Amino acid sequence: MIEIQADMKLSNQDNIMAYGMVTIDRVLKFMVQLRKYTDKSGEEKMLLSYPRREQNGIWSDVVRPGQEMQKRIQEAVAIAVQREIERDMHLPDVEVIELNLSESQPASRTPIRAVATVQICGISITGITVKQGKRGLFINMPQYRQADKTYKDLIYAITKEMQDKIGRSVITAYKQAEEDENQ
Repeated sequence: MIEIQADMKLSNQDNIMAYGMVTIDRVLKFMVQLRKYTDKSGEEKMLLSYPRREQNGIWSDVVRPGQEMQKRIQEAVAIAVQREIERDMHLPDVEVIELNLSESQPASRTPIRAVATVQICGISITGITVKQGKRGLFINMPQYRQADKTYKDLIYAITKEMQDKIGRSVITAYKQAEEDENQ
């Protein structure tokens, strides 16, 4: 029996519901998109799009699964998309267990306002910084500086929804601590 695995991510684009990779029997891997479209009767439908390429102005399919394989790939993609939808519906709690306000740093381009420790799924994450940018407050997950002087996160949320939840929790705690300090 050939094993089929799908790893899908939800999309923010209007005509694409999800995109990702399909692996066939751990020997072949290719990209797919679950596209939305409206048929002639006005009904919204889904289409699983396989890789295509253009040569000399002509588009052609690169991957063409047989009917039975196409059905199995669609099932694997549907399960992966459902898992993604459910994951974002049941995000774990984010508890801010420590928050230290920083001294004002007016010379810095993005001053650090606070450093937080949160607990998620029984794991404590220290060194989350609250910074003041041109468009408001934002957080950075703990990072290290690479040899090329760029920064890389040491730990990060897998989905945008979880990253947003961490940010909201830390910034809310920061605003509360700042308000308490000013009273």
